[in-house]
Amino acid sequence: MKNKLSYNEVNEIRNWLKSRRINYLDIREELTDHFASKIELIQSEEGHSFSRAFLQARQGFYPSRFKINYLIISFFKNFALWFWEIKKIFTSPLWIGIVLIGLGMIASFLYNILPLDVFQPYVDTPIIIFLFLVLLGESIFTKAKTKNAGYITLLCSSYLFHYFFLFVMWRILGNTLTETTELMIYLSTNYIFSIAWVKLLIAKRMEAHRIYKLYLKTL
Repeated sequence: MKNKLSYNEVNEIRNWLKSRRINYLDIREELTDHFASKIELIQSEEGHSFSRAFLQARQGFYPSRFKINYLIISFFKNFALWFWEIKKIFTSPLWIGIVLIGLGMIASFLYNILPLDVFQPYVDTPIIIFLFLVLLGESIFTKAKTKNAGYITLLCSSYLFHYFFLFVMWRILGNTLTETTELMIYLSTNYIFSIAWVKLLIAKRMEAHRIYKLYLKTL
């Protein structure tokens, strides 16, 4: 039968991970569970004390390498998540209606105030600036204890997906359309991306708060 670790022993694991610069809460909590289970198994099988079992459990473990690998995997998982979110928008009558209404309003407004030759930069630039400011604010102003790797990598992957989405739409439709229609496709792509971006970030932020609340319950 496994020995259940005490509150102080679990906190010792967390503090050790913090000392190894595992700053993201979701990574640290996952590793805390991993080490707690491994220590309990070693204690039940070999009868070691907590200190000796913990030392044995972390042999061959490199925190910085694990953190980098976790962030890379999380980045590509979140990049794939964008495709799923775009698919949901295109297959939902509700979201298709929202997209069409929004596009009509935005296109009517922009076409009346901007010449065609300056239309494209005015669509793209605010989105890129906004993405950068959100990422910067998340990195600088979010409290260290609530930092979430999944949320950060979702923000970073949004840059790559934004340009990938634009490139695909442009390659599929751009070469066969008139200038005005090309600009409408460009606007549509950015608008659809913005909807997916807001939906995913809200969901990811809620998940980050859920992890933080679970963490608070263990204190």
